[in-house]
Amino acid sequence: MGTYLNEWSREFEGESGARYKVSVVDTWGMTEEELPGTFEGKFRIDLPSKQYMMLRLTKLEV
Repeated sequence: MGTYLNEWSREFEGESGARYKVSVVDTWGMTEEELPGTFEGKFRIDLPSKQYMMLRLTKLEV
């Protein structure tokens, strides 16, 4: 018996001083959505539960 989760999350720890933009890619639906803002240091991304999802982190140039 398992527990059904309505959300999933992933924690990241970026390089010191680096900033990242994050996109959510639905590999089944072939869509990509960039999350608002930028992320740095240790951060967590919370997303609704859905199969075939991918996170794309892009390190921004300073």
